[in-house]
Amino acid sequence: MTTTAFSQREIRGQVSGEAGEALPGVNVIVKGTASGTVTDIEGKFSLNATEDAETLVFSFIGYITQEVDLGNRNTINVELLTDSQQLSEVVVTALGIKREERSLGYSVQELNTQGLAEARET
Repeated sequence: MTTTAFSQREIRGQVSGEAGEALPGVNVIVKGTASGTVTDIEGKFSLNATEDAETLVFSFIGYITQEVDLGNRNTINVELLTDSQQLSEVVVTALGIKREERSLGYSVQELNTQGLAEARET
């Protein structure tokens, strides 16, 4: 009787943003599998993958998802680029249901980013 054991390899690395800052909480998944991990507070990750694993997928909210071919490398350092898509006139109602403002039968308060960015001192 012959048994085939899939050989494992450890893949390590670090994920950073465009400015070089560490990105904690980035999803790192071996493409085509359910095997993955998330980066720690320093943007570092470590996961075990089979020898035939070819690609890692890096995804994080606000950043463009990136796929990286492994080749023979066991260390992968990735720089994620910010995703600069803008939303216009999206209203979030109860339970996350999204509708256009004019289709609602009740008043809506508008909030702009300038008001959120202002820092007021007491």
